[in-house]
Amino acid sequence: MKITAFFISLAMSFLSIFGISFKHNEQTKIDLYYSDVEQRQATDKTDEIKELLSSVMQRTPNITECTEKKPFADDNRIKAIFFDGEEYMGKAAKVFAYIGFPENATESSPVPAMVLVHGGAGHAYAEWVKYWVDNGYAAISIDGFGQIPADGEYTSETVWSVNPDSHMTIDELSTCDKPIKDQWFYYYITDVILANNILRADSRIKTDNIGITGISWGGIATSVVIGYDSRFKFAIPVYGCGYLDECSSMLNSLMKNENAKNTWEPSLLLGNVKMPVLWIDGDNDPFFSVDSATKTASVTPNATLTILHKFAHGQNEGAYAPEILRFANEQNGLGNGNIKINGLSFDNGRAVISFDTPDDARNIKVKVYYRTSPLEYDGIHLKEEWKSSNGIVLGNMASVKLPSEYEMIYFSVEGTTGSVFNCESIHASTGIYTFSQKAEFYCNM
Repeated sequence: MKITAFFISLAMSFLSIFGISFKHNEQTKIDLYYSDVEQRQATDKTDEIKELLSSVMQRTPNITECTEKKPFADDNRIKAIFFDGEEYMGKAAKVFAYIGFPENATESSPVPAMVLVHGGAGHAYAEWVKYWVDNGYAAISIDGFGQIPADGEYTSETVWSVNPDSHMTIDELSTCDKPIKDQWFYYYITDVILANNILRADSRIKTDNIGITGISWGGIATSVVIGYDSRFKFAIPVYGCGYLDECSSMLNSLMKNENAKNTWEPSLLLGNVKMPVLWIDGDNDPFFSVDSATKTASVTPNATLTILHKFAHGQNEGAYAPEILRFANEQNGLGNGNIKINGLSFDNGRAVISFDTPDDARNIKVKVYYRTSPLEYDGIHLKEEWKSSNGIVLGNMASVKLPSEYEMIYFSVEGTTGSVFNCESIHASTGIYTFSQKAEFYCNM
């Protein structure tokens, strides 16, 4: 180890001759990307929702197994169920879900668990539950849109239809001017909280080790729920974020209605969220832009933001990004976590980044991603793609030359894990910086 440190020190000294510095000057807090982000506050609407949800969090719903919709004939670990949701149209809604437990989950040997929240074109996913069960977790995947699958063998082509015994389906906040209990999103988040209650009431589950992850609309729901339900150990919203009324992409109209913004905007309560939160977003996402994702992470006290380059927006991508399971495992003490950026400074037109890597990571690269125009979209596509350039990596530090022209940049540390023939990429990143912060970067030139 001392020999390695010696050669790294020697290499740093050699590179400094050519103006490539690894010194830490003007340390920048890695968990605060914008110093002027508005920290939003609770409203009368959020106070009303808190009061309504106080009773929801105390209720363990009745569960009925639905054997005719069993997803996998040869896997008895995973079941289809209905549970009693909140009262809707004079009766308790029958919410459909898949739930699964590892074979070794017992009262004497309880396991951690996950609540899984699907997105806008989705439904409850049995294979999503199976993924977590295969990795040692209990899991429940709810259908938050009042849907039900056709009877018969479960496949990716299974037809889903409206469940007449459930609550209203997705309306993209078009009911936001109505009373809270007449709004679809209220039922969406109560389904999530009741799913947490189901897991917490099961003696096979470690009640202090329940996490939540949601995709797209599920990411928004996750971002809102953690503002009310502090019982989760950690949260991983994928794509979804706050500051949607300010985002550059096509969802910027979602919270333009003042009632929607004052009722369901995630940023209203994130300042009080104490649990670890991993936000995962794509730099090209057509719905949730990285400017809003960066602002969201900056106001969440215990947050990590990972921006992925050209990260496709979809159920599979959002469910199985390797950073998700690794974050959950680390929070539960079950395995290696992700790469962590722990220092960023600027010197002579370069960024100096320090980071920690998990024991199983290799092939580490550090990049700066940048664009020479503002973050603008033409429909669902960026008007200009992100460009990138590589830095020089020495041990757990890297020096990256800043581009001469840019409007927006972020830094990424990337590596691989697994075998040569079965590897996967893992990433860590900063949030984005804009041109207005450029002077600070070059102040030592």
